[in-house]
Amino acid sequence: MRTKHPLLSRILWTTAAILWMVLIFVLSSQDGVQSSDLSARVCGWLGRNFVPRFREWDWARQQHFIAVSSFYVRKAAHAAEYAVQGFLISMAAGSYGLSARKRVLLSLAAGICWAALDELHQTRVAGRSGQIRDVLIDAAGLIAGILCSLRAAAAVHWGMFGVYIAAFLHFTLLGRTRVAEPVFEPRPFTALRRSIWLEEPVPELLRILLHQGPRQALQYVHLLQTWSLRGLALNILLFLPMGIFLPALIPALRGRERTVRRKRRMKGGTHSGGIRKRAGFPWKAFLLCLLISPALEVTQYVTRLGAFDADDLICNAIGAFAGCLLAKILQNCYKKFKK
Repeated sequence: MRTKHPLLSRILWTTAAILWMVLIFVLSSQDGVQSSDLSARVCGWLGRNFVPRFREWDWARQQHFIAVSSFYVRKAAHAAEYAVQGFLISMAAGSYGLSARKRVLLSLAAGICWAALDELHQTRVAGRSGQIRDVLIDAAGLIAGILCSLRAAAAVHWGMFGVYIAAFLHFTLLGRTRVAEPVFEPRPFTALRRSIWLEEPVPELLRILLHQGPRQALQYVHLLQTWSLRGLALNILLFLPMGIFLPALIPALRGRERTVRRKRRMKGGTHSGGIRKRAGFPWKAFLLCLLISPALEVTQYVTRLGAFDADDLICNAIGAFAGCLLAKILQNCYKKFKK
């Protein structure tokens, strides 16, 4: 890391890294009662500001929410504080002119050693305990912080993709309960038939739509339920980010670039406006999504964590296609405004 004032940079980053390590040690010196009270206050604040109708819950339900979410808040705090530590140590190492490889190794070794010593210190604090699981969580935070220090933009994008994958696995597999008999539904449009009832056949509805307008056609369409339609919409939204992330993060999955010669209309005729490269549709990313979708459905059916439904395959394909199309549009817009 080259700066105009290398000595000042070394002093600032090294001091910040040391002070942050001391802060972690001070927070770990709190006993079990103080630590639990701090976690409860944070969870209460999150509930009051981000959970709908949290203030209308009774006291027992609020305490149950705080007790359950305290575990996740603690582990998230572990990862966050060591992500900052990894960032500061890596920046301090970079200020001394170390290469990227040495920065990663030094920052990771120093951070993991401090995490292990911190957990050992907690075994001597009343009401606290040291766990290897926390060291692993700290290591994950360190890696995230080190990546941010090396290449902030790429690290943020991969971090967002990691959050999406975690949410994807939670909603599709990890957050589900096993069923006694999994459902196998190979017929398409079953959810639509359960949710919508048509008084007239489809050809007749199309004739009414063309001759009398949509208002008259909708009179023959009746909505029976909405939960199936919500499920279809969620399946579309589930694969839409995947269609965006895959071509954006992996260059091999992007569409082929084609050269377009622009023309400008001017007085006296049409003149050439230069050559411009436009990104094509990322078919490879779309095909990868089409492979992931049936694999997910088969996994849900085999593990009894869901059903194999043809409607899910169709909606996943629609979401992936929309995401890939949006990725193509964003890539072309980025190239246009970058010039």
